[in-house]
Order: sequence, then structure tokens, then C-alpha cells
Amino acid sequence: MEGESVDLGHVDAGGFRADGLQNVFTGFGTSRDKSTHTKTQPIVFLTQEELEGLYGMWIPQRIVDIVAEQSTRKGFKILFGGEGAAAEEVNGIEQAIEDLYILENLLLASKNARLYGGACILLYIDDGRRADQPVDMRNIRSIEGMEVLDRWQIAPVINEENLYDYSKATYYQIISGDLIAQPQLTYIHKDRILRFDGEWLPYRIRQRNYGWGMSSLQSVYDSFRHYWTGLNAAATVLVEFDVFVHKLQGLANMLAAGKEKDVQNRLILNDLSKSVYRGYAVDKEREELEYISRNLGGVGDILEKLRVDIIGASKIPHTILFGESPSGLGATGRSEERDFAKMLGDYQTAHYKRPLQKLMRYLMLSKEGPTKGKLPESWRISFNDLFELNEREKADVRARVAAVDGRYI
Repeated sequence: MEGESVDLGHVDAGGFRADGLQNVFTGFGTSRDKSTHTKTQPIVFLTQEELEGLYGMWIPQRIVDIVAEQSTRKGFKILFGGEGAAAEEVNGIEQAIEDLYILENLLLASKNARLYGGACILLYIDDGRRADQPVDMRNIRSIEGMEVLDRWQIAPVINEENLYDYSKATYYQIISGDLIAQPQLTYIHKDRILRFDGEWLPYRIRQRNYGWGMSSLQSVYDSFRHYWTGLNAAATVLVEFDVFVHKLQGLANMLAAGKEKDVQNRLILNDLSKSVYRGYAVDKEREELEYISRNLGGVGDILEKLRVDIIGASKIPHTILFGESPSGLGATGRSEERDFAKMLGDYQTAHYKRPLQKLMRYLMLSKEGPTKGKLPESWRISFNDLFELNEREKADVRARVAAVDGRYI
């Protein structure tokens, strides 16, 4: 049988194979099926001005800020030695973090990265070398300061080394020199840069975005636009909820006969009568007044579905994004808080851990740092727990631990 093929009947005479379902009577799966014409489109990145315009509205602003603020709220520790209770904390590191405003700069860098798709923290390191040279690890005297720049203020320098991946640039170039503390800087080595990317992008799409990630508002934009349009449309309808109708007998004939002035005088007189005794005076036989109310049934359900779409796109629970009380029988909101804290923990690991490891290594290697230039063995960064137990949960944990200890004893 070698070299022979078996026809399973899946290919027609022209060599074309078609899998799927069709119904020629309903048009399902044929050219008459409207859903078959729905196609994907390439990502069109929002411009700097568009992102800044979105940030002026409270929902996009909260989507950007809430993750950055909550993920840096509790800070972090530098530990070495064993695990758990056996781990020791590096002495003096907390004071160094406060002196350099590391958490504040981390917060600002995270906001810029989430808004624009990328940001950098520029490190002013005193190591005896120029900014365009690698950091001399053996000769770091101190870290004199830090400064946050968004992706529109600093750009990777493209050359043969990183031609196929802009995110791995060796040098960065300041675009807005008047906005930084040392405007004479032009080229900066990557060792003196802490890079923060936005949302992850595939390689080819990232190249189109000059090596940076995607703004957190990019994937939310369509959902927010639909919801905001619906909300404004509903507000417009509410303004004209009741439409006042004044029926005049023979109105069309009067207008055709050129008696617009008579019609205008009648309407003015009617309005005057309302201002005098808060009512209308009309001809019982020839005129009629009524209010026509619009039917808004189902509008609230549609707006709610559009709002749920924003919640799903933002990955933020509705209790946190919109500041709502937990809904449902027996709901306390603790599950949403726990899930959000887990998401923030993943965000810290993905976006903060590597830049902080680089920064803390410089800080501990500096002669004026908390360890006087000596790097502890097996040190690591530990983010403080973002999910806080309430008193009832703490009491329950203590009771369980006491029960286990009692059994051991």
C-alpha cells in the first residue's frame, strides 16, 4: 500500500475541502448568512491625544488608576535566608525606599504604562561613568534620584542589535529633554533604565507599536464607547420624555393659505395664558392638547448589559470599578476582593518584580546603601499581602490553628 492514497470523500474534484454546516433555505452558512461577513480587523492603536482624552473621563481614569494604586499600596520587603518565619529582612531597606520615593515612582510608572502602553524610570546612578555607558557594578557610590518618563518622552534607539525586537534596545533616547532633571542627557544605556510595558502584545504587533506594550484602555475602548453613547442617548431621551402636542383643526389648510401669522399668534396667546393662570385656554371644538410619553422599557436592561461588557473588558470587579455594594443573597463582596487581590498579585509579579530586582541590586551594591555595598546571599523581593482578613476571618484562623495545636499537644 506504500505510495497509494485512499479517497475519504472530503475533497471535491477541484481539490477543495469544505467543512461546516449549511442550510440553503434559511441561508445559514451560505453567502446570504449575514454573520459570515463578520471579519476581524487589525489593531488600530489609540493616539496619545485620544488616550489623554479618555483619561479625562472617570471610568477610563479609574481603570488606569485603581490597579496601579492598589498594587503599590502595601509595598514590598527584601528578604534573605530561609522561608517563612525563618526569613530575615534586610536592615535599613525601608528607609532607603522612603528616601528615594520608590513606591511613589513605581505608582507613577505603573499609571503611565497602563495609560500609554509603556513607561520608564530613569535612574541617576553615581558610578563614575556617563549615562550612555553600562553601570559599573563594582563602583556604585549611590543612587541620587529617579524620574518617571512615559513612552512618548523616551524611545528605544533602533540599530542592528535590536532591529528585530525594539523592546530589547541597548540605548534609549530622551525625546522631551526639557521635562527631565538633567536635560543634557541624550543617549541612556539600558542599565540605567527601569522599563515598564503595558499589556502584553504578540511580537509582530509589538513591533508596529515601536516595541512597547498596549494601553489598558485599548481593549476597553469599544465597550466604553458603546456604554457612554447609550448613557448619553438615554439622558437625551429623558430630557424629551414628555412631548407636548397642540392639535389645531385645519392647521394644514391654514399654512397652505399663507396664514402662518395667525397660527403663530394663536400659539403665543396659548403660551401667555399658561403664564397667567398656569393653564391653557383652547377651543373645545376645534383644538386639543395632550402629552405623549415615550416608552423607555428595556433601556435599563440594555445599559446594564453594556456596563457588564466594560467590567469584563477591564478585568476589575463591579464592586471596585463602580464602587457598588455586593449584589445577591448573602453577598459580602469578599470573593470579589479576594479575586481582585489575586489579580493584583499576578500584576505585581509580571510588571514590578524584574525592575525592582534590578533597582534593589543597585541599591544594595551602592557604597552608601543600606548594606554598604554587600549583596546578601539568596535575597528576594516579597510583596506584602494585598488581601486583608477582617476580624471575623482572623478569629476563625486563630481557632483553626488552636484546634490543630491542641491535637498535636
